[in-house]
Amino acid sequence: MISYQNNLIISYSPKGGVFARTGNFSSHACGAFLWEDIMEIITREEAKTKKLKRYFTGKPCVQGHVSERYTRNNYCIECSIEYYQLNKERIRQHNFENREYRNEYGKRYHAENKESRAIINKQWRLKNKEHLARYMRKWQLENAESLAEYNHNWRNNNHEAVRTRERLYSQTPEGKIINKRTCLRRHRNLGFNPLNKKFKGSVGHHINQDDVVYIPREIHLRHYHGTYTEQHRKEILDFYGSLENMLNNFVPLPNEIIDEEND
Repeated sequence: MISYQNNLIISYSPKGGVFARTGNFSSHACGAFLWEDIMEIITREEAKTKKLKRYFTGKPCVQGHVSERYTRNNYCIECSIEYYQLNKERIRQHNFENREYRNEYGKRYHAENKESRAIINKQWRLKNKEHLARYMRKWQLENAESLAEYNHNWRNNNHEAVRTRERLYSQTPEGKIINKRTCLRRHRNLGFNPLNKKFKGSVGHHINQDDVVYIPREIHLRHYHGTYTEQHRKEILDFYGSLENMLNNFVPLPNEIIDEEND
């Protein structure tokens, strides 16, 4: 049955109800499919002009389906669905035997339509945020081990990209909060026993878990090191050969000494 309203149509299947489209998906209640959208009648030429994938004439096909049609070939969508259901295995076998051609065609198509595909994909993601989030959570749970291994290998092979990403993230408001919490948590495990006096332009450098040596800031920044790993903490110390040599290099004048306990 077809109901017309100001050149718009609400359609029902001659067999008691066909799939009803909301966006790109079917919707149903109690096992019966009902049209929920009021669809505008449009010709195939108009659909091509507007670059639509589907169009709706309101007229039944040769099989009696009142359904949308594909713009590219004028095929009835309901007929296409029924054909696939009846020939599922044959179609899968054909696709498998021609997978190399299909892959090459897909790569070529996406390369030639990169901008338009990006717009379409972005629109789809915006319309299907909840569906996409559910799918990604499920996929991550099912592939947790392989995903962890992939992330580990990627980080090991892309140190510069990781540092750049972390540096940019640390400049965001959320990143600053996370970094502050991390530093506070780590500093709880470090002692503070200064081995020399603090002076102007100096910063405290941990040579081990508890002992701190005040050194010029430019020297501290010159040598790459981590505060919380034993190997990197000793890099500056190893540069001077011994703790005694290091302390002798940084004996401040009386007027340069700062009485504060830390920065």
